[in-house]
Amino acid sequence: IGRVICQTHEEALVELVIDGTRMRANSDRHGARTAQWLEQQAARCVEELNKRLARLEQADDQSTQPEEESERLRTEVARLQAQVTQYENALAQARIRDAAKQAKDGKGALPVRVPVTDPDSMIVPNKEGGFAPNYTPTVAVDVATGMIALADVLNGSDENTAVLPAVAQAESIAGVA
Repeated sequence: IGRVICQTHEEALVELVIDGTRMRANSDRHGARTAQWLEQQAARCVEELNKRLARLEQADDQSTQPEEESERLRTEVARLQAQVTQYENALAQARIRDAAKQAKDGKGALPVRVPVTDPDSMIVPNKEGGFAPNYTPTVAVDVATGMIALADVLNGSDENTAVLPAVAQAESIAGVA
C-alpha cells in the first residue's frame, strides 16, 4: 500500500515529520537496581529457593507432614522461582547496558540502574520533570501522503537517533533508495 501511495504523488517524501513522546513504564522509579545488587539478590533468592526445595522434599517424604505445610512450601517455591527469573532478566539488561556505557564513557563509568519489574524500560527524563522508567515511542509520517514511514520504540530518550532510520525506511518504501 505504501508504494502505491508514494507512486501517486509527484513529490513523495519531500517532508517527513518525526515525533516521539514518553510513556511511563509499569515500574517504580525506586525499583531500579545495579547489576551488583541484582547479582546479590538473585544469589540470595537461589539460596532461599534451595532451602525451600529441600524442606519440600522432606515434607513429601514424611507422610506425617500436614498437607497445608507442603502447599505453603510449594507456593513459596513458585514465588522464589519467579523472583529469581525477574532478577536474572534485569541482571542481563544491566550487564548489557553497563558494557555499552563503559564502551562509551570508559572503565570509570558509573553502573546503570535497571528497573527490576520492567527491565526493558530505561530511566530517562519524564515529560513532567524528574526521572523514571520510561519508553520513548516515535513515529515518522510522510506529510504529502500521510503514510507512516516508521514506528519504533527507542532504546533511550534521544529522538534524534530515529531520524536516519526513518528516512531510510521511507525511501525504501517509496523506492527512492
